[in-house]
Amino acid sequence: MKPTGLLAALLAVASAMLHPAEVQATEIRIATWNIAWLSNTPLPDRAAVARCEQERKAQPDASLRSPACQGNVFRMGGAYGALSVYARLLDADVVALQEIEGEEALRRVFDERQYVFRVADSPGRQRTAFAVRRAILAGPAQFREVREIGAAHRERPRHALEAVLPLLGGTELRLLNVHLKSFCHQVPLTTDTPDCRILAAQVGPLENWIDEAAQRGAPFLVLGAFNRAFDVEGPQARSAGRTVNMWPELDDNDPAGLKLKLLTRGLRHSSGCQHNTPAGKSPYFIDHVVAGGAALDRVPGNVVEHSYKILESDERAKRVPPRFLSDHCAISIQFQL
Repeated sequence: MKPTGLLAALLAVASAMLHPAEVQATEIRIATWNIAWLSNTPLPDRAAVARCEQERKAQPDASLRSPACQGNVFRMGGAYGALSVYARLLDADVVALQEIEGEEALRRVFDERQYVFRVADSPGRQRTAFAVRRAILAGPAQFREVREIGAAHRERPRHALEAVLPLLGGTELRLLNVHLKSFCHQVPLTTDTPDCRILAAQVGPLENWIDEAAQRGAPFLVLGAFNRAFDVEGPQARSAGRTVNMWPELDDNDPAGLKLKLLTRGLRHSSGCQHNTPAGKSPYFIDHVVAGGAALDRVPGNVVEHSYKILESDERAKRVPPRFLSDHCAISIQFQL
């Protein structure tokens, strides 16, 4: 005898409760997180931290310091433990990361039994990276460095990193993780400073990637450290052949029909997540998530910011001073499969 509609529904619910691993998720969490100079190896003690902080004061150029001190955040093992707790509470299926030295650093923060890692092969220690939960993949993830986006910063190029993820359910999702030049957050890109000249030169290669992704028609996301406060930009894209503002240049309806959605639009940081600028703390987002193509219909809302205050639930993690965590909080979206 075949079960009635009501009985069939009850049996399906009971089966899902007994076999939760067999129930396919309807959405995944995708995050971007700049962990600020995450080194492969923790410093051994407070004396080593103090020495590195003294070196930083004496020598602003990190590349000229001793090997253990070539960064701007100097952590012991307890800080890595707190970051690991934060990553667990973040509970993201895909994390686009910035300022990562290597896979060894990621293994100290994420469970390698659950995540696939890839770190870009940029020089220096501020590399882009991905951590992708194995359970969401229907096949091997594919990664590619997009070197032309970082090439304008010749002395310290930070390559963008592309991920193509075959997700359970049949969707192929393309992501681009970027870490663009800093210290040109709010002024026009035509401002005559080395930082603004480099950032302006990165817009063209970034726009090319977006245009190519849009022409494929599949869902795509661009996320990471854009280092640009889009909410304070004006509407003008170009003047005299030069890019003035980044977002109007990217979201220019070219190729025809191109539509992008800035998922941080209109939002402001909570007090614990404001980033540092030469003028002090800023409430404007410079880390962003941009949706395009078929992803426009797959992201039901804007980003959610994840404050380090969530560490208050862990007795050890909450004791770690904020300066040993990061000056960027993770932000995330929900992506419907």
